Amino acid sequence: VRRFLFYREIVTLPLICLLDEDASDASEIIFDSLRDIDGLLVLQSGELEDTFSDSAMLEILNGQLMRHGQSLQQTSFVLPKNGKRKDALNRLFRSHGLGDFDKLEFASVAKEKLEEPGDVPAEIKKLASILTSRLPAL
Repeated sequence: VRRFLFYREIVTLPLICLLDEDASDASEIIFDSLRDIDGLLVLQSGELEDTFSDSAMLEILNGQLMRHGQSLQQTSFVLPKNGKRKDALNRLFRSHGLGDFDKLEFASVAKEKLEEPGDVPAEIKKLASILTSRLPAL
């Protein structure tokens, strides 16, 4: 929220905020502070990692682990079928000696791995739509 409010005052470019589902207080403050050119998307499925299909998720996770010289042993790791994946991902990365799951690195690997439009989660397509709708403002 502080970053959004700060940048809103100093830039004339559109600002787009992407928030996890659990950021309801922040989303209310940002929503009330949006300029006409800004956008806000709150992920309804939870967090970024919760938006991906199981197969895409496993592909991205393996790519992320490969950045650290490791690979995903799919026989020993099962994605949770319901609810948030964050706790399972933290356990996975800790078991590989990598600390907590790194969402920013995950997003970077996802960008590399998503090759087909069908691989992109619906909520991320919605974010892309918000971004492209703001391009004429630039």
